[in-house]
Amino acid sequence: MNSQQKLGLFIGGIILFILVLFAFNSKPRRKLPPSQPAPGNWESQVAQLTNNERQSRGLSTLTFDAKLSEIARLHSADMSQNDFFDHTNLRGESPGDRATKKGYGWGLIGENIAAGQPTPEVVVRGWMNSPGHRQNILGKYRRIGVGVVRKADGQGTPVWTQMFSD
Repeated sequence: MNSQQKLGLFIGGIILFILVLFAFNSKPRRKLPPSQPAPGNWESQVAQLTNNERQSRGLSTLTFDAKLSEIARLHSADMSQNDFFDHTNLRGESPGDRATKKGYGWGLIGENIAAGQPTPEVVVRGWMNSPGHRQNILGKYRRIGVGVVRKADGQGTPVWTQMFSD
C-alpha cells in the first residue's frame, strides 16, 4: 500500500470516527406538548398598552392587525412547542420571512419577544425598559400584531410575540 492509499484510509477513518461520535452525542429534540391559548383579551391588552405608551409621547396609535397577530401567535406557539427563544425560528426564518410566507406584505417590520412575564402590563413594562424593544414600540410603524400562548409546562408560562409593520 502506497502513502496516498494510507493517507486516504487515515482520513476516511477520521471522518467515520467523527460521524459515529456525532451520532452518539446528538440528542433527539424533545417535543413538548402543544401550547395552550392565553386569555382571550391579553393580545388586545398588549396592543392597547403599547398604544398608551405611544400616545403619552405624542405618537400616533398603531392599528391592530389580525393577520400580523396570527403570524405573531404562530411564532409564540413555535417557540413554546419547540423549546427555543429567538427571533429566528429553527428553520432559519426571520420575522420578515415568516410574514412573507403567510402572504403579508410589508416594507418595514419589527418584532419583540418575551417569555415568562405573567401579565400584559408586566411584559410591556419590560419591553419599555429595554432600549431595543422600546425602539420598536415607539418606532415608525403603523400596524401592530400580538400573539401570546401559554406553554403546556404545568405552569402555563406565557410566551409573547409583538410584531410591527408599516
